Amino acid sequence: MPSVIDIGPLSWVKSEIDSSLERARASLKGYAANLGDRKPLKAAQSHLHQAYGAVQIVGLNGVSRFFEEAERLVAELEAGRLQADRKTFDTLDRAAQAIGKYLAELLDGIPDQPLRLYPLYMELASLRGAKDISEADLYFPDLNLHPPPREEHPVRLSAADLDTYLRGQRTRFQRGFLNWLKELTDKSSIADMLAAVDGIESTQLVPAQRAFWWAAGAFYQALAEGGLAPEPGVKQLCSKIEQQMRRMTEGSPAVPERLMREVLYWIARAAMTDLATNERVREAQQAFRLEGSLPSVEQAADQSLRMPMARALRERVANAKDAWNRFASGAEASLAVFARHADSVKDQAGQLGSADLGALAREIAVIAAYLVTNPDKAPVADWSSWRPDGDASRDAAAKQIADRVSKEYRLPSGRPLGAVLVGPPVVQDVRVRAIAVRP
Repeated sequence: MPSVIDIGPLSWVKSEIDSSLERARASLKGYAANLGDRKPLKAAQSHLHQAYGAVQIVGLNGVSRFFEEAERLVAELEAGRLQADRKTFDTLDRAAQAIGKYLAELLDGIPDQPLRLYPLYMELASLRGAKDISEADLYFPDLNLHPPPREEHPVRLSAADLDTYLRGQRTRFQRGFLNWLKELTDKSSIADMLAAVDGIESTQLVPAQRAFWWAAGAFYQALAEGGLAPEPGVKQLCSKIEQQMRRMTEGSPAVPERLMREVLYWIARAAMTDLATNERVREAQQAFRLEGSLPSVEQAADQSLRMPMARALRERVANAKDAWNRFASGAEASLAVFARHADSVKDQAGQLGSADLGALAREIAVIAAYLVTNPDKAPVADWSSWRPDGDASRDAAAKQIADRVSKEYRLPSGRPLGAVLVGPPVVQDVRVRAIAVRP
């Protein structure tokens, strides 16, 4: 399933990211206008890195990786290792715009599927001559998930016997791999590779390593059943799995995270075909929650229709929030305005196809209508008539407020407030103008 993110933190830093991206674009245009001065390139790197840091904090791994590739390309230009031409500047400019658009789509409720950025990512990587790039670079399923429990106990061997066994499985895999490359329709060759992978999986005791070999078995099952075609990416992954076997026989059984992501990517791809796949492939898709993790043409078309509706919904929610804040501040007439906006939010939310969102919006509209017809049930702000001395300075007034709050106001439990801090305190050399109450 698509990654679910908390858009709250992203909404807090989105304007900062947009500002950094625009400054980066301006710096790149400045360098394009005067190739003899590389200072704008250094500035562009700095602005991109600022935006990259904000994205990392939010936890958008795929977008972070896209940022890294853009930064690397600018670094190559700044170091003089790459020739500056119009195509390079155009690609970097489109990359900066694509990031801003992608993040805006996330805020509008579009799933986090970084592979939508992959075509542009390939352009960035190709410009700097990168070779080993694949969809796995932008594919980040949840690797904390595990396959189903074993039905049989793992095979336990002595160190010497295990070494012999693993080398034997690698030899069988190599034989099947070479025969398959010669004749791609030879299912017996795929069966040899699958048997070797399953043999290794049966000896694995470390959960992460067992998960990889189990998933690799599902990958070969999809290949055997026709759920995956023998395209270049599939062949490259087979070669990487063979290299992982070599590392294992050399005493390094740990599996690189990127290799695991690549295996899961192809298993997810198998789900997008119309061909029948083995039960094991479906188990893998379910165990690692891969359904819907890849973008499709149909999804892109649906998203292009949803985005205007999502923007309209966000505007109506803002209007409802503003009306409620005015009512909560004492403007009783704003309650009816809030109810009208809540009803509008309900209608708009129903068009987005989310049952949960629609149910929430309907409930808010029902409560709003109830409060309008039963105004005595509406919350009323209970404002204190107390005010600090009119002649007091700002700091003195703040101290009076703090002293009164600590004495007069209590927690719901009845306990007095533990401490009151009068601002402006200094946090990391930044003065914060606030009064903070801490129980």
